[in-house]
Amino acid sequence: MGNFSKATEYFRAFRESHLQDYFDVMRHYNVSHTSGYHPFPGSDLVVQTIRDIYYNLEETYADLSVPSGFVTPDALVQSWNGFRGLLERKNGELAQIRQKLIETEKKKQSQRGYGIAEWNDLDYLPEPLIQAKKVCQETLAAVTYTIELYNGMQTRTESEKSIAEENIIKILQRFHRFYLQIKKRHAGRQSIQIDDEYDVQDILHAILRLEFDDIREEEYTPSYAGGSSRVDFLIKASLIAIEVKKTRSSLKSKQVGEELIIDIARYKSHPSVKTLICFVYDPEHYINNPHGIENDLSKSHDDLSVRVIISPKP
Repeated sequence: MGNFSKATEYFRAFRESHLQDYFDVMRHYNVSHTSGYHPFPGSDLVVQTIRDIYYNLEETYADLSVPSGFVTPDALVQSWNGFRGLLERKNGELAQIRQKLIETEKKKQSQRGYGIAEWNDLDYLPEPLIQAKKVCQETLAAVTYTIELYNGMQTRTESEKSIAEENIIKILQRFHRFYLQIKKRHAGRQSIQIDDEYDVQDILHAILRLEFDDIREEEYTPSYAGGSSRVDFLIKASLIAIEVKKTRSSLKSKQVGEELIIDIARYKSHPSVKTLICFVYDPEHYINNPHGIENDLSKSHDDLSVRVIISPKP
């Protein structure tokens, strides 16, 4: 019964702290020809997603007590499981809409002769879609954590977490060595070229698949300073998030440090992250003092453990 109480208390706190925000999102990010946001492919589903999430939280979970709100604890847990299934389906549908919109925009940019080296999805996606994705991801993370609290699955041993963390760090420290090796193809065959952050993410994702079965993408950190940010990789079973950056002429020591500080602040309130590993790929050695940045930020920030890996080093 202790786990049930913890789960209920957490979910109640999440609902109370987010319900008004989600109502504001539902009201403000309406899509119509008369509103500030015009229809786009999939906009009906985007709007309905925000409504479904809000009204589930507002009505279905208005009373979490047993037996007045739910007849038994099992009835509430079954409802959480059903809600999680709904959110996972909505999350997949939003991801498909997002991908189609990005592909369409990239084709347009390519036809106009523009490059995409500095591509930022948030510059080209409709704001209602971004907000719907954020609300869906936050609620999905909260419901999943609630269920894990009830099941007791969140209490993985520190040794298991440590093994997963050290394996990830080993991969990141050897990433550049791996990249140099795969560039050496037989008979001059075409290889993978790293031009931007997305290339780093794609290669790293493939490597992580060798070690971990469940790697989540498209999660969002809770809102911070008026905005949210996409999580690059989430190793949900170990409560580890991985943020990836690639230095460039406009992203050197000062800018990297500032971005990492903002990332750390975002993750402090993420329900599914206890360890944040920040990987900064710096093949051109734009960062003057990588050891200094690593040492300054690799520590506990409140309840969040942070490790910063900058590689390769001069």
